[in-house]
Amino acid sequence: MEFQEISFSITLAIAVMSVVDSEAVFRSRGKLIGLSDEVLDLFRDAEINTMGKLAFASSYVPGSADESAFVDLVKQAIGRDATLGEMAGVRRLFNESYAATSAEMKSIVEQSDETPARRLAPAERSERFEFQQQRLTGIKIQGMLEPGDSLVDAAVSIYESDRIKYIEWQHCVSREHEVLTSTKKDTALSFDANGVLKLSKKNTVTPCDATSELQVKYCLTRRGLALEQGNVMSFENHEKWAEKLLSCRLSEPPAGYARITFKQMQLADAKLFVVLGEKCRSGIKVVGTAERPCDKKFDEAMNSHEVQHLLQPMPMAQKSKQDGDSPGQAPSVRQTIQKKGGGKGGGKKGKTGRVWKPSIPQELLNMGCVGLTSRGNPLCYD
Repeated sequence: MEFQEISFSITLAIAVMSVVDSEAVFRSRGKLIGLSDEVLDLFRDAEINTMGKLAFASSYVPGSADESAFVDLVKQAIGRDATLGEMAGVRRLFNESYAATSAEMKSIVEQSDETPARRLAPAERSERFEFQQQRLTGIKIQGMLEPGDSLVDAAVSIYESDRIKYIEWQHCVSREHEVLTSTKKDTALSFDANGVLKLSKKNTVTPCDATSELQVKYCLTRRGLALEQGNVMSFENHEKWAEKLLSCRLSEPPAGYARITFKQMQLADAKLFVVLGEKCRSGIKVVGTAERPCDKKFDEAMNSHEVQHLLQPMPMAQKSKQDGDSPGQAPSVRQTIQKKGGGKGGGKKGKTGRVWKPSIPQELLNMGCVGLTSRGNPLCYD
């Protein structure tokens, strides 16, 4: 019970998505401006702990001649008359809060499909990382396991859009990969909310390698950590799915069946997010104290037949026992070729006495095609 309460409190803490609603950003900006911990604690005790709350805590608007409402606010929050230095710091923090909140509201109204993903503030990013590291004591989030900033921003963007999206394996980069590889800026033309054509630049991170089982496991672990930091789903649910994928890949298939391929794993992984999106059509954001919608529907989506049938081993291609001939050729056709072509297995016998056999694609053999005519002449199937 105690663990559930801690987990739930951390979930609520990382549910904050924007800069103006972050307590970490508010405190970080206050310290950089020069406000003491005492003043910031007093504002926090007065329930003014974010930039958004400070911007609308009084009727004062920056630039107004009469700021008596603002002075009364500061006095009420700290319980005394503020010094000149404290007043200057709070006034600057208030103006920043008002400007940031106004920009936030404008971006929400003018949001479009071309709107770039918002990058988390360093203070907010650090706070979410520390919350996650505190909760997941059995895993050390560093090196190859630490998700890159671009991956975390993508998860945050998914939560803010309120629609589930699929993140491919090669885009699940680590922070180490981002530091060691160069980030390119792609220039493209796009339209804003008003239909005006504009030139925009977008940072592109070099994709990571995901060609082996271990690399895929690292990619999935980083994606699970990023999705939890973005409050999309819990790391435990995503890790359960990652273990399922690797277990199916490494399990010994039945006789006559092949081990599932990476392509099957990718198709099943993408299908899981498709099914999850269908079951969370009403949105993926947390409402009040309810459970995450993706966590609520995750087991149902993971065990759905649409996903599970993609992880089934496929039958292996059967080989013929007669001189390597394909079973796609009927016996009567093979016998006809042997009689007319003069060579065993439908080939022509050359001057050296060796039997020449045409190379036929497996797709044509499965359709019952042959490589020689009844007279033993080769066919063209280019």
